[in-house]
Amino acid sequence: MSGMANEVNADQFAEQRAMLTWLPMKVIEWLNNVTTLYDPKSHAAGDAEAIDQEAIRTTLSLAWLAIVSASDHMTALERALHAPVLSFAPWTIARTILEASAQSSWICDPQISPEERLSRVLVLRLSDVTDQVRFMKSMTSIDGVQFPENSSAGQDSKKRRIEIIKRARDYGIPIKMGKRGDVTKIGPTPVLIKTTDLVMQAFDQAAASDYRLLSGVEHQRFSPQRFLAMSEVQGDLGVSHPSLSLKSFFYLLGSALRWYGTSVWIYFDYCGFDIDWLSDVLSKIVQQTGMKDHFWTRS
Repeated sequence: MSGMANEVNADQFAEQRAMLTWLPMKVIEWLNNVTTLYDPKSHAAGDAEAIDQEAIRTTLSLAWLAIVSASDHMTALERALHAPVLSFAPWTIARTILEASAQSSWICDPQISPEERLSRVLVLRLSDVTDQVRFMKSMTSIDGVQFPENSSAGQDSKKRRIEIIKRARDYGIPIKMGKRGDVTKIGPTPVLIKTTDLVMQAFDQAAASDYRLLSGVEHQRFSPQRFLAMSEVQGDLGVSHPSLSLKSFFYLLGSALRWYGTSVWIYFDYCGFDIDWLSDVLSKIVQQTGMKDHFWTRS
């Protein structure tokens, strides 16, 4: 990957790989010792005053959960890169790190207004309601019992949907309805926003391109699988075999650290947490891997 050493010995290889576990361990350890949701002088505090504390509490809960998920998958990626190194799994793990990191960054973005932040959170909550119904239908189909629309779970989903719409209107956020009576937009945010667009808004076009490529492996598309996780064997009549190159290793390592580090930086910045401490931690990543200095800040 650009900005990282491509010639390392076995010890350096292991030390750089270990950063995938070391960084999230340091971050989660720090967050577990926090006694407040945000600093009184933070951007989050300003949004809480502009909207209300409950809305920002929901925002930070979703962001925290995404960071914890990304942290878990960072550790999984580190394990997948131990010998015998897996060829396909690292790419799908990296995709989850990117998506979780982007979601946290997307709702904590300090450059958007409190109203747009709330619209993004409400879209995520509305998507969760839809997923809840799908999940219940899947579970009941497994048990051989039909999912009734008037069941307690079904009624709960309807109540949550009504509550979300009411919450948006109470805050003066416009709601756009579709022909079937379904919500298509909350404020400027489409309800069915594509993950690729979310990633681009959270990070940049390069990250969105990464997400498309990683999704190709996730969805078993032959071309990205062959390009990323396989190599042709000399004298084997062009037959390809699973293989993770050193170049791919550095791409996975650098990209995961960059996505995760950026999302944590945005979260700390939004909450008014100790940016100096985090900067020191991330600077150690730079020293260990040779990544670009301040890789965690957006241009």
